[in-house]
Amino acid sequence: MKKRKGAASIIKRALACFLSVAAVGTSGLLIPPVEADAASSSILSADERGVIYANSRTDFRDETIYFLITTRFYDGDPSNNARTSEDEKAQNPADDPSWRGDFKGLIDKLDYIKALGFTAIWITPVVENNSGYDYHGYHAYDFSAVDTRYESNGVTYQDLIDACHAKGMKIIQDVVVNHTCNWGEKNLLKITSDVYSERNQVVMNGTGDPENIYHHNGFCGGGDWDNYEAQRKTIADDCFDLETENPKVYNYLTDCYTKYINMGVDGFRVDTVKHVSRLTFNSVFVPAFKKAGGENFYMFGEVCTKGHDVWYRDNPPISTSFYTWADDASWTGRWSNDTASNEALVEEHYSSHMNTSSQPTSTNAFLEGNNYHTPDNSIRSGLDVIDFQMHWSFNNANSAFNTALGEDKYFSDSTWNVVYVDSHDYGPDECQTQRYTGGTDAWAENLSLMFTFRGIPCIYYGSEIEFQAGKPIDVGPNAKLSETGRAYYGDNIEGTVTATGFTDFGNVSGQVKDTLASPLSQHLMRLNRIRQAVPALRKGQYSTEGCSGNIAFKRRYTDSSTDSFACVAISGSATFSGIPNGKYVDAVTGDVQNVSNGTLSANVSGKGNMKVYVLDTAKTPAPGRVIPNGKYLTDGGAIEDIVGGSVDIVEPDGITVSQSSVTVKEGTSVKVTATVTPSNATNKTVTWTSNNDSIATVSGGTITGVTPGSAIVTAKTSNGLTAKVNVKVTENTDIVKPTGISLSPKSLVLTEGESGKFTATVTPANATNKTVTWSSNNASVASVDSSGNVTAVAEGTAIITAQTFNGCKATATVTVEAKSIPTIKSGVYFEKPSDWGSNINVYFFKDDHDVGAGWPGTAMTDMGDGIYAFEYDSDDPDLMVIFNDGKNQTKNLKYVKNGYYDVNGYVKTVKPVVKGTVNVRYVDESGNVLATEKLTGDVGTTYTTTVKTFSGYTLETKPSNATGKFTEATITVTYVYKANSV
Repeated sequence: MKKRKGAASIIKRALACFLSVAAVGTSGLLIPPVEADAASSSILSADERGVIYANSRTDFRDETIYFLITTRFYDGDPSNNARTSEDEKAQNPADDPSWRGDFKGLIDKLDYIKALGFTAIWITPVVENNSGYDYHGYHAYDFSAVDTRYESNGVTYQDLIDACHAKGMKIIQDVVVNHTCNWGEKNLLKITSDVYSERNQVVMNGTGDPENIYHHNGFCGGGDWDNYEAQRKTIADDCFDLETENPKVYNYLTDCYTKYINMGVDGFRVDTVKHVSRLTFNSVFVPAFKKAGGENFYMFGEVCTKGHDVWYRDNPPISTSFYTWADDASWTGRWSNDTASNEALVEEHYSSHMNTSSQPTSTNAFLEGNNYHTPDNSIRSGLDVIDFQMHWSFNNANSAFNTALGEDKYFSDSTWNVVYVDSHDYGPDECQTQRYTGGTDAWAENLSLMFTFRGIPCIYYGSEIEFQAGKPIDVGPNAKLSETGRAYYGDNIEGTVTATGFTDFGNVSGQVKDTLASPLSQHLMRLNRIRQAVPALRKGQYSTEGCSGNIAFKRRYTDSSTDSFACVAISGSATFSGIPNGKYVDAVTGDVQNVSNGTLSANVSGKGNMKVYVLDTAKTPAPGRVIPNGKYLTDGGAIEDIVGGSVDIVEPDGITVSQSSVTVKEGTSVKVTATVTPSNATNKTVTWTSNNDSIATVSGGTITGVTPGSAIVTAKTSNGLTAKVNVKVTENTDIVKPTGISLSPKSLVLTEGESGKFTATVTPANATNKTVTWSSNNASVASVDSSGNVTAVAEGTAIITAQTFNGCKATATVTVEAKSIPTIKSGVYFEKPSDWGSNINVYFFKDDHDVGAGWPGTAMTDMGDGIYAFEYDSDDPDLMVIFNDGKNQTKNLKYVKNGYYDVNGYVKTVKPVVKGTVNVRYVDESGNVLATEKLTGDVGTTYTTTVKTFSGYTLETKPSNATGKFTEATITVTYVYKANSV
């Protein structure tokens, strides 16, 4: 590949650009301010492309995504391969079990994915599964734990996350909130029966599920997939439907998935989104995950809407674009800690959004003429989506393009859509059950559109070689995996490759060399280079105004340091009219056009070929020609494959450790260092592992003894060279190790806001190290500090665990009850801020008119503890309310019957506690009163009167209502006694 003249000066200019751009915090690929010197010979080198890309990206639209099923990608450790109970039914041979690929294999092949140019990987769920054919990961049994079948000795999920980040790549974890497996979720409700028909009763009618962990509405069938039943019924016999309106359920799920965010996961792909209410996502999951991961944490969901129409079956609440919109406080403000109230609320939300003609529209994806405008992010839910309608239309690029043009205004911002052709579930409409069969040229054209049009491009593993084209995507255990679209891919990537940048690689050998040389692999590399070099193609708004070609559009992106404008024509010539004047350079061929009359002509020949004319602006100079000629992206000259040669790679040729054997006592540590040779090796990263963490652990070369025994610690280079340390852990007679731990009390019952304490007792009493670490499995219910002090946060149950340094554990339960407040029959409650006055008013209004008393409203009753109440009964859905003290006031709030509010708005619905009374009269046969008493209790609870004895009298009549329920009315129970005969 030829280098541009004056490369050294260009690199200096690139560095200057990087420093100035980095100073203002702009994310994304930092492009050197270079200009094209000629057409075909002026190709940017790797240095000139300025691939200072990996660690400066915060906007996920800067990424391109490679999606894979971990167990079917690459087998890095055959010792952890596993067969399921249905492998035999599928006739999967012993050398191809369903659980085959693993984290180690994926780490080993990250350089392959990076060589293709992909900056992010999306992997199938990692949580513990339990079903007859669970290799895909969508049958969760324990959301809190990683399935050990993915792991190898010393290679954990954390290692995979760290390895991705070390490569400058991001990792997207596939997550499920809709369902579990049909054995339940063992920490929420473990279903133990070995008989499936008994287990499924939990979702049929709630048998054995008193806490409503699952929806008890049976299974979807017929039209249930296309209406509200899709959100309250179980979708398949291995996918028991979680009650996501239940605080115990959604708090547990958010706690579990927050753990993975804290491990460093960069984004979530959310499964089966259509089967959970948008309001549930906007009220619970999206805010929780954004809080954990930050506002730039990216989430996109699968809203399975098989069709080309914007509104799936004319039903907006289960349509793709619907989930991209935010809900205002009139909806999210009514979310509560009460399951029944939330159930009613999501059904109301569904019914209220059925009208297709009243759905909102957005201009966030569209240019205003040729100008980029600041998007309105306030309308976005924070959950973006897979563009299912465009995917369904990818029988050809033209169909997909026109589908997008028709649907885009109904997304809050379609530039955030994930776009793919086929996946592990479906292909496009005409081959929906098969891996894409359109042929190589059609693939190339589809990819050219995906990588330049709005949205984030994604390909499913193997598409780069048309892997399993025409094979059924998924038939469950009814055929060998090798005969389906989920076949094992590893045979195609055996060998070596080392990537030093995205699409920059070397040391290629074996079968992977042929795979990287395939026409579509080469096409993907070129597309990734072009997309990375032009910000407008990653984050720009678009327009087809003045674009005459069949697939032609213009895009622009601007911010404080960027002004990127590009005109794109795919598979055919196009004319762009009314565009800004200036110098345009084609990123594909380097062709230069100086526009002075607002018109540019792009001459394109060949399916999948394109022109990307980039305007040379002061802030963002056109990068010039980015790629060499390929089969599809070409100026007509000879093909020059990208084979990895622009950057010299110096591989490690050895590794030594400072000590080949160490002896360490229990509870103590020793530091071992590793030296990689030669000193100028390109990648000197060393990973450390122990073959037995129960004997000795290692972190960064620091080896810690745990218990007496022997272990081997291995230091490993990036290219697999190893050095070993033999570790002997001896008994430490200077310490007395803990042998047990107990907690007192065994459980606590607290009210919201209260505190409690657990005391841990470590045995024996003379243990040298009695350090205890504390944790809560549900900190949103009850948190615990380093001393065992517990704070009750919200109603629910949490398990507190105390653990000694050597792994002894004890647990205790915390039950948090809702804060008890005096209640009224019906009305509203307000918890006033401490700095407000003591005279609190409530003002009701509707359509800017008073309802009842005028401003400032009616005085509320002081119920104590800063809580005020006012009796009021209305079912008017348009009624609004403001709380005030005559000086301070809340914002306009939607009235909720029995709603409890604070200064920020609606908090929850209070269940009224009404007292009932029973008057008991004891009379003789003449009606003379012998005695009376009064029973008082909560309405709805059981009362039982007590029969009294009186000297000289015998009970003659006992009324039938002597046992019953308290009601709001006063009940009188009379016992009649007859005088004994003298």
